[in-house]
Amino acid sequence: INGASRNLLPVEDGNNSLIFDGDDDYVNVGNSDNFGFETTDELTIFAWIKADQIPNMYPHIIGAGSDGRKLQLWMFENRKIEFRLVVGNNMAWVTTASPLELDQWYHIAATYSSETGRRIYINGVLEANDYPIGEIEPINSNIYIGNNPFLFPREFSGPIAEVSLRNTALSQEQINQSMANEIDHFDPNLVGYWKFNEGSGDVTIDHSDNGNNGSIIGAIWSEDIPVVPILDCTDPYAENYNPDATIDNGDCSGYPDNGNYSLSFDGVDDYV
Repeated sequence: INGASRNLLPVEDGNNSLIFDGDDDYVNVGNSDNFGFETTDELTIFAWIKADQIPNMYPHIIGAGSDGRKLQLWMFENRKIEFRLVVGNNMAWVTTASPLELDQWYHIAATYSSETGRRIYINGVLEANDYPIGEIEPINSNIYIGNNPFLFPREFSGPIAEVSLRNTALSQEQINQSMANEIDHFDPNLVGYWKFNEGSGDVTIDHSDNGNNGSIIGAIWSEDIPVVPILDCTDPYAENYNPDATIDNGDCSGYPDNGNYSLSFDGVDDYV
């Protein structure tokens, strides 16, 4: 399959996603004032995405701002992920190094705090970051999933699932834990969480219990969903190695002490 999504039939109230057609679809989750980013000056965005084509130069996962440029998470035409959040009048953005494959699910996380800067994680791995300093500029608009109606064209093409917004910046460990487990909807920093599991209708429920339900415009329901990763020990030399694990939890143990080992350095930031 090249440049097409399998439109699997949705199961009502089951595990589903929304497919965006790359033309005029979006989900409107309400005014940015409802999410409190400017109060905490921190933010985390989660989304599972599966692009089936690149319909324009900047297909958006998230778009917002009175000028469309205050909060943006998008896939550039080269299939790299880019993230802009305006802080302290800094309108720059960060870009990942490697392009994503079409027709493949990816977990995207974007975070900001004054301590960590703007960061992008792909499948739990830090791929890009910078260090702007300042407060989050007022967004002053509704927030949109799968599009950025303030700019044109910005429509995403393909399924999106499990979108969430927090007014705190999660660490890499917290991102991996959340990616591999169901998100706690009682988390006080979770200000928006759309599972896209309804399977029918034109409203998607906010499972953060904050009432920021989304209005679906054009996008259609699908049973095409990502496979949830397994968080455990991925080191085959460890006693607690789990061959089914897809993300290492940093808790490998029980290594035999027979002296037949060496250290491998990655050429980036390793040392003893």
